[in-house]
Amino acid sequence: MAYALTERQKKLYLHRADVYNPLPFKKTDFGDAPVYDYPEQPDYKDVPCFRGTTPDLPNTSVVGRQYDAGAIATMDYFHLPKEVDTMNGSVIQLIAPGHPEDRQWFMVHTESRYKTWRASTNRVYVLRTTKPDGVIGR
Repeated sequence: MAYALTERQKKLYLHRADVYNPLPFKKTDFGDAPVYDYPEQPDYKDVPCFRGTTPDLPNTSVVGRQYDAGAIATMDYFHLPKEVDTMNGSVIQLIAPGHPEDRQWFMVHTESRYKTWRASTNRVYVLRTTKPDGVIGR
């Protein structure tokens, strides 16, 4: 699929991503936590993307968000073309040959943000995860 990228996006979207959207939930018993199932093949393949990391606001020397308990949870984000639909629970595999995080998996923890006609982009916040069961991946 060809994505309509601006000149700026063509310079910044250096990596590719495969996006897997969760399948509809199976009916569970009351109180059971829903479990995501994913298709074997990605819903969107070789999507140009930009990956960034949010800095810790109180302490700019540390990457991520620092909590009083001392644990650090990094909130990364992806900018994806507006044609790519994601949802809470979608899984993204970063494809970036030569990058230390090549083939890493991330789970979307928010709905898409900043969908604007001018930017033509979706911004989703993600946390690192493992490869879901049933997904072939790369």
